[in-house]
Order: sequence, then C-alpha cells, then structure tokens
Amino acid sequence: SFDPDRDSSNFTFTWSCSFNNGGGLIQSCSNSNGRQILFPNAAVLRFAPETISASKFPYVFSVAVSKPKRTGSSASVSVYVTDLSIPQLGIQQNFSAWSTQGIPQVSPSEKIRLAGFSPDSEISRFSWSLQSGNTTISLPRAFVPLGTSNMNFVLNPITSDGNPTSALGENVLVPGITYTVILQGEAADSKAQGQASIQFAYIQPPQSGSCVTCKYTPASSSACQSVGIALIDTFRISCNGWADVNQPLKYRFGIRSQQGDEWFDYVPDNFRDFRLYSGRITLLAIVVNNLGAATGVLTNTITVNSMLGSGRRMLLQLLTSTLDQVVVAVNTAYLAGRADTVNQISFCFATELDYAYNSSRLRLVDVSVYKQNLTSYIYMSMSGVILTVGYAEETSTSLSNIIHNPMHLTGLSVLTSVRTILQISGVDTRGRSMSSNFVSNIIDVVDSTGCTLVRTCVNSSQLSEFSFTDVWQWMNITRDASYRVMTGLLTDVFNGEPAVTLTGRISNVSSAKANLNLLSLNGVGNGLSFTLLATDAITVSAFSSFSLIADVIRSRFNISSVFFAGLSLSIPLGNLQGASKSVIVRIPIDPQVSLSKKYN
Repeated sequence: SFDPDRDSSNFTFTWSCSFNNGGGLIQSCSNSNGRQILFPNAAVLRFAPETISASKFPYVFSVAVSKPKRTGSSASVSVYVTDLSIPQLGIQQNFSAWSTQGIPQVSPSEKIRLAGFSPDSEISRFSWSLQSGNTTISLPRAFVPLGTSNMNFVLNPITSDGNPTSALGENVLVPGITYTVILQGEAADSKAQGQASIQFAYIQPPQSGSCVTCKYTPASSSACQSVGIALIDTFRISCNGWADVNQPLKYRFGIRSQQGDEWFDYVPDNFRDFRLYSGRITLLAIVVNNLGAATGVLTNTITVNSMLGSGRRMLLQLLTSTLDQVVVAVNTAYLAGRADTVNQISFCFATELDYAYNSSRLRLVDVSVYKQNLTSYIYMSMSGVILTVGYAEETSTSLSNIIHNPMHLTGLSVLTSVRTILQISGVDTRGRSMSSNFVSNIIDVVDSTGCTLVRTCVNSSQLSEFSFTDVWQWMNITRDASYRVMTGLLTDVFNGEPAVTLTGRISNVSSAKANLNLLSLNGVGNGLSFTLLATDAITVSAFSSFSLIADVIRSRFNISSVFFAGLSLSIPLGNLQGASKSVIVRIPIDPQVSLSKKYN
C-alpha cells in the first residue's frame, strides 16, 4: 500500500476472510480445527501449512487500509486451496548382487540401468543426481548417455574387461565407494515434487597377482621359455597370487589379433594352454571375482616362429605331416569333449593357413579342405557342450576367423557355418545385451557365406555349385540367426541410447531402439537402411548378403520374380520419429511359404 500525497507509513491493516460453504451461506473463515481465524495488523499474511482446509469453493480475503486523517481503501482477492499430494517415486533397478547390509554390489565393468516411476502421479519432469556422502558428482555426458532429465538413467561402465584401455567413467567413480543415486520428480498437475534414492557400491577387483606365459614343458623345474614353433609347441599362460574376499575367482584368456582382442570363455583354472600362429603374439588375461569385478587386461608377449620353414621344399612335408599333426590335435580335443580346445586351435590354425596360402606355400583347394574340416569340428563339438554366453562368443570368434575369406569356402563349409551360428545365436544372455564382438562375428559369417553363394563379392569361392535348396536353407537359417543377434544386441539398452554400430569385415550394421516397440537397423556397407517394428511378423537382416542375393538369385536359378515378391517391403515411416518417406527393406523369402510351393 502507498499514499500518493504523503509518506507511505503509519498504515493500519484490517483483514477479514469469508467463505462460501457450498450451500449459499457466507461465513467467516475457520482453521482446520473449526475455530475462526484471527488476523494480525500486518501488510503480509502468512499461514502455516494445513491452516485452511482444501475446498472447491474460493476463500475471499479482504483488507481495509486506513491512516489518520486520510480516507481509507480496501481490496479483495479470491484464493482456492487444494490438497497438495506429494508424488510417490520409485526406482526400478537391474542389480544382481547385494552385500550383507543390503547395498547393491556392482562390477566396474557393468552398465547400471535405472528407471524412474510413480505409482500414483503423472510425472512431468525427472531429475537424477549422484552423490558420494554429501558431495554431488559431476557426470560427463558420455558416462550418462541419456542425460539426467529422462525417466530412465544409465551409467556406463567405469572399466571394461574386454578392452585394454579405461572406459568412459575413468576418474569419475572408483571401486570400493558407496554412491547414492537421487531421483526427483515433479507432478504434472500440482507441480509438487517427490524424491526417491538408491545406493550402490562398486566392487573392488582382485588385487596383487601377476600372469606369465611360458612354453609348456612337462618338467616343472625347467626355466621359462618365451619362444616356440607355431601350432606345434604349447604355450601356457598362468595367473598366480590374486587375492580377493569374493571367492571363487575365475579367469578369462585371449589373443590380441589384427582385428582386436579375441577372448575365450571363462574358466575356473588359473591357466590356459595355447597352440599359436606365428609372429610376435600378445596373450591376454583378466581375473574376475564371484561378483563380477574384473582386473584390467593383463598382457604377455612371446615369439612364435613359423612352422612353414623358409623354402618351397617344405611343402610336401608340410602337407603330409606338420599340418596333419594339427588336425590330429583338433580331433583329439573333439574326442575328449574339449570344445574349448577345438575352438582355440582352430582359431590359430586358420590364421596360419591364411599365411601359408598368401605366401604361396599352400594351394587354394588344400586351404579350403583344412578349413572345411575345422568348421565341421566346431559344429560337432557343440553337441556335448552347455551353451553359455562365453562359449557362444568364443565359437563365433573362431568360426569368423576360419571363414572370413569367401574364396576359401566349400559348400559344406558354408552350410556348416550357418548352422553353427543358428545354434549359438540362441544363447540365453539372462537379460544382458549380446556383446558387440559376438554380433560382429555373426555378421562376418553371414556376409562371407552369402558372398560365396552368389559369387558377386571380391574373392568369392569358385569351388562349389549351390542348388536353389542350398540358397533357400541359407536364407532361412541366417534370417533367424541374424534377427536373434540384432535384437539381442539391444536386450538391456534403453530407448534413446546411442545406436550401437558394428564394423564387420564386409558390411557395417547399426542398431538402436527408437521407442518402446521400434527396432532400427541400418546396413551401411551396401547403402541399405530401414526401420521396422520389432513386433512385426517378418524377421529381417541388414547384412549386405541379403541384398546381393535378392539381386542375383533370379538369374542364377531362372526363377520367376513372383517367387521373390517377399524379398522387398516398403514401409511408410511418416509417423515414426519424424521420418517422412518410405524405404525399401530387403528381407529373406517369406518363411510362411514352403519350398515346394515356390516351385509351383
């Protein structure tokens, strides 16, 4: 209030409040106990919470302002009082291990996925934060790919057990510390804010040990030797002295190749034996406790000399004895039920065969026969194995390394390889996404075998003729396998997370979730790009071999185009995430139509 003619002071404020009780009766305002409210002589009124009851009718507050020797004035305002309901918030989590105090225990190599929800309110705004004690931690966007204002919250791993470098969370979070995730949410109607929180702790990985690689000799007193002959000598990598309260420990070993780090399945033993290809070879190891916390990647480098010798006179001896010894070793491992050894020797044998062929030591037909045998041993070895994620991954690694060059494939190699990936693509990942390495290996198998079928890609095989039945089997098998792994890649991915892009030897594939029911696949290698509802009855693949076959198969088998009408599908995208045009999707032959009907 103010006095336009004199100083604005010495005012007297007289307040009153009236209330319509809904029956047309106007009465004085009362508090929640039914007593009339008395107002002070003050310019500002303040009420404690719940002083006035909520009502659908307004409270009318009036004030009369007076001053000695001046004419007074008055004003009124209507105020609606409503119930303020604080929204209840909750956090869904994917933790799998808990301490005795009930705090989730998280491996540093594990992605944390949290989802906010409210059982009683519509939330218009979410806000996530992370604290250690009373300190709020600044989170780089690369560490939280969905940001901090989404209903879903993702923390990327702070370390990786399959990569020699630290992951995105380096120096942000550390093992052994308990953190608190806080979620705040604002109700859409009342703007009231609720809060929920959850704690977790990163687990300390095993400590204080070491790993060493030596050429294996039966005499335990022999000095460690780090030089040997490819595929003939056995090298043993051993990890000793690792301490951890979360026992038992398990171990994973691998090889650093030109394509990257190639890992084999976890084993309870602290060592693994390798028959290696020639070169300066780096063996890899990680040690993992029973809650999943892993050490960084441990490396040992050794020298492996070629088994081929230096002259062409070695060729007959190589074919009749040395290489055959390796085949005998693979067969021995198969008969002993050691599928892991079959995978390991086959992986290295294939690399040495490539070297022998590229250096003109071995004929194409010989390389192809050896690789055909290897694919058969890998396929047969699966019959006695429990299909785990680690075994499926190592099998895909070995198979991809064997058949990556279409020139080396026979008809039996092609069909045996795709039957293998059909089996391993069905592995139960227990709610986790399939690894990108595993899916990339499947891509390579599909593409390489597909190129062999249609003979349109570089270095395609000239060793075999394929019937329409062979091609039809390939398309049905690879359709199922490729759809499994592309959807499996997104199992624990939230909608809106960045696309996972995979680089294969022939084509590249990108996969992402666009919304709750939308699966987006993009094949970069051949310009193929499409989106398709994940619930659609037609399974799909973006691999380049499908489009190659779609373009070539009619002329190869002189079949009318009517039989391949199902190979193309135009999908309107105008209502999907801003897309405004239709695109052509290449898909396999309609699985609902039998082979016999296609000939009619």
